[in-house]
Amino acid sequence: MKKQFLFALSAFFGISVLLLSSCTPDPVEYDETGYAGTYTGYHRLVDSASLTPLLGDIDYSFLDTLVVTNGTSNKDGKIYAKSSYLGGNIIEIDISKTSSNITPKMIGTLNIESTVLTDAKIGAGSTATWNATKDVASVKISAGATYGVIVLPPSIRLWGDFTKI
Repeated sequence: MKKQFLFALSAFFGISVLLLSSCTPDPVEYDETGYAGTYTGYHRLVDSASLTPLLGDIDYSFLDTLVVTNGTSNKDGKIYAKSSYLGGNIIEIDISKTSSNITPKMIGTLNIESTVLTDAKIGAGSTATWNATKDVASVKISAGATYGVIVLPPSIRLWGDFTKI
């Protein structure tokens, strides 16, 4: 009787473990419909105190074209923007996050008027958001860079508004 009970108990636990371990959660899918396309607009230099000693108090904006694609998947929550102004760099945007975080990335040289910044990088906290119809994108980039031997922290703020064409 004791052996039959132990056999039944071990069979129950064996089947339970088998059933529980074979249950894998379904992958989460995100609706990336409507994001892909070409957007045009302006970035503007916003209140960047770290650049004031270099450039003076300027109000600077520059035209950019963003080509947004879904990459290799239409449902992974990652879209990609290729910026003509930022040297053709492809920037990853994670729309699965509430704030659509832009993944930090080295972007190389950044020209602001006659000032050349090297080792420019997109910093943490950079975001891209879209309106409900996904035809207007607002981008807020926090960037860092090097000017000569001066390393600027990620306090260069480039904000932009782009409209799908």
